[in-house]
Order: sequence, then structure tokens, then C-alpha cells
Amino acid sequence: METIHAGLECGMFLKLNPNLSVSSIGPTIRNVHTIEEYVEVEGVQIIWEVVKAIIDSMGNLMLD
Repeated sequence: METIHAGLECGMFLKLNPNLSVSSIGPTIRNVHTIEEYVEVEGVQIIWEVVKAIIDSMGNLMLD
């Protein structure tokens, strides 16, 4: 796990509700905001699986 400066949207959510716990995840993107920007495709699949698992677990929590 690595901590980096990212997740602008998290800051906006916290501004609206400072009681939230927030986290930002995403695939590895290199050379961001340049004409050489690219995403590591393998990471996209991993993030997709993580997001699906989070959504599935949230549905289960809402049923409890």
C-alpha cells in the first residue's frame, strides 16, 4: 500500500461533511496530465474487482 497526493473528490466530500471517512483508489497512471499519460491496464481490472466487492458488501450491510 502506498500513500500519495491524489483524490480531489475526497476533499470535496469532506468539505461538505467533515464527519465522513473517505478513501481514494485507482489504477496506476503514469505521466499524468501530459501527452505521454497512460494507465497500467492490469491495474484497471484489479480496481474494478475491488469496487465490485465494496458495492456488494455495502448491499449486505444495508440489508442487516
